[in-house]
Amino acid sequence: MPHLFIKGLSGKATLEGRVAIVGAKNAALKAIAASILFRSPLSLNNVPDIEDVSRMLDIIRTMGGSVAVSPHKALVDGSKLTSTTLTPEISKRLRSSIVLTGPILARYGRVQFPHPGNHPFQFWLYLWYG
Repeated sequence: MPHLFIKGLSGKATLEGRVAIVGAKNAALKAIAASILFRSPLSLNNVPDIEDVSRMLDIIRTMGGSVAVSPHKALVDGSKLTSTTLTPEISKRLRSSIVLTGPILARYGRVQFPHPGNHPFQFWLYLWYG
């Protein structure tokens, strides 16, 4: 195997140590949305503690799901939603809230959501299956 050469790096000291890999926001958001498809709580590990993840969990809560959060973990139960309407106050501030529509539609056959993200045209879209 050829040696890696980095210009400006010199010395004979071996680099060693540990690096903690933080979870990816986009993967966490999709996993949270997928929790709606499960009939029991979904345990997620390595969940980043960022605003977008908190908003997605808030949407699940406002729709009747339950969420328990601890450092870098979330237990999400989206199996018994009481509403198929995404909360406009939260959804319009989170473009990725659109990924909830597929699982909700697949599970309940109906979903109602505002235009995702902070868009100047705040209109409602209705999807009806069946």
